[in-house]
Amino acid sequence: MAHPVLADALGRSTVFHAAAQTAAEHVPAMRELGLRHFRVELLRASPDQTRGLLDLYARLLDGLIDPALTVRHLRAVSPGGVTAGTWAGQ
Repeated sequence: MAHPVLADALGRSTVFHAAAQTAAEHVPAMRELGLRHFRVELLRASPDQTRGLLDLYARLLDGLIDPALTVRHLRAVSPGGVTAGTWAGQ
């Protein structure tokens, strides 16, 4: 797997996992705990892909779509796959 390394505007390098990462399955529990602010980071997404992903996550956060369905959709549109990343086993 190729893990992209990109520098930000200040020259700091970040290593990105080859597969998209999501904590979608944990969103209901996070909402119950009172979390209201979430961050989405995108790497090499087109404007249309960005809109689609933000809409998907907005529906998840509003409780309009099931977390498992969200992950299935992400797997369908992510060529490198999807992982829970550091959320795995939580």
